[in-house]
Formats: sequence, C-alpha cells, structure tokens
Amino acid sequence: NLLVLSCMGYRFSRFLVALLLLCVLLPFFYLQLLLPSCSKAPKPCEQCRKSTRKPPTSEHYLLLIVIITGLNQDKERATMRQTWLAKSRLNHTEIEYKFVMGTGGASADQIDKLRRENAENNDLIFFENFSESYTKLTEKMLHAFAWASQSMNFDYFFKADDDTFARISLLADELRARKLARRFYWGFFDGRASVKKAGKWKEGDWFLCDRYLPHALGGGYVLTSDLVDFIARNRDLLGVYSNEDVAVGTWLGG
Repeated sequence: NLLVLSCMGYRFSRFLVALLLLCVLLPFFYLQLLLPSCSKAPKPCEQCRKSTRKPPTSEHYLLLIVIITGLNQDKERATMRQTWLAKSRLNHTEIEYKFVMGTGGASADQIDKLRRENAENNDLIFFENFSESYTKLTEKMLHAFAWASQSMNFDYFFKADDDTFARISLLADELRARKLARRFYWGFFDGRASVKKAGKWKEGDWFLCDRYLPHALGGGYVLTSDLVDFIARNRDLLGVYSNEDVAVGTWLGG
C-alpha cells in the first residue's frame, strides 16, 4: 500500500510540474501565433524618432527663427531686420528666419502692401486660411508648427514675437555645442503661475490643476525639430488654450 501511494504521489508531482510548464509556455506560443509581426516591428524608441516631415527641397539649417507678427506690424519687422536679425544672417549662414501671419481677414490694400514688403525682404509667410486675432494665438502657433514641419529642414526651432530681442550668436553657439539634442524644450520656465480667470489672458477651458503646468514663457523658446513634428502631427488632437506658451508646455508635459 505504501508503494502504491508513493507511486501515485510521484505521478501527481510530475502532473503538477507539467501543468505548471503548460501554464507558463502556452501564453507565449499563443501570442506568437496571434501576433507574428510583433517581433519584426520597430522598437518604440526607433519608431518615435522617425519624422513625418515631408522631404524639403530647401537647405538644412541649424536654427529656424519663427517670429509671430501681425498685418500692420511692419515697423516692428523693419526694426528687427535692421538689428539682431541682420546680424544673425550676416554671421551665420546656417540660420534662417521667417515672420508668420494670417491673411484670411486682410483687405486688398493690406495684401498688396505685404506682397511688396515680401518682394523686398523674402521673409514673410502667409497663412491664407487663418484670420489674425489676439484670442487665436495658439491656433496661429499650430499653423506655424505645421508649416515649419512640412516646409523647412532644421535642427532647432526658435519661437519669437515681433518685439523680442535675442543674442543669436550666443544661442547658436549653445545649440551647436549640444550636437542635435532630441526632445529638447528650452526657455525661461514658469511653473508657479496661477490660472487667469479674467482679462485678455483668461483661460476658460483650463481644468488640469489650480496652476499652469511648467512652460517656457512665450517671448522666446527653443524646440528641437522632433517636438515640432510631434505637435504638427497631432495638432487636430491637442487642446487649444488661450495662451500659446501655456499650450505648448501642456502639449509637451506628457
């Protein structure tokens, strides 16, 4: 009787071991059968590095400066061309700048004046389907990101306003020393600002927390091209907040 019980116990142990192995291996073989292409798929980190930017015909730039301006800000643009923008082009052939604006609501006289200005300077980009409005700065930035991603070949993107003054030589030297960083978002960051409940900076759709997420202030900030591509590629899915600098910080906060 003891021999019979011993044999039964041995067989039961073998059965348990076999059952355990089956439970471990079966899901693995099941996944291999159902997902045969998974092992051939690119690694996530490799996949996210692939840019959706269209192959541009223009030359490659270290730094693309995109300046937010308005239809009637010709004096501001002229001042910038005569000062730090002139130095940036004179000393650095790897730097390009463009003023961007919406012309959707422009009059015929405004369009004619802008075309003459652009014929002389070749530095204006027109968003014909966008009408200028201070309350739509974030939408304007989305147009700017989409244009840059699709039309220009660059490493770094510097957003500026038409009253910004920048020491481009120092900025270019610092960026060049980084040897093309990835997922790089640089500027003067603020993570303590309270959400505006009234006034022209009112943020009526903000619900994430009682303060804004950390973001680089809108007077000037730098993004690498992969972040510009990310925003441009997902622009239809992103929440549009009143303040463009808050919006950019929020989009990149995840």
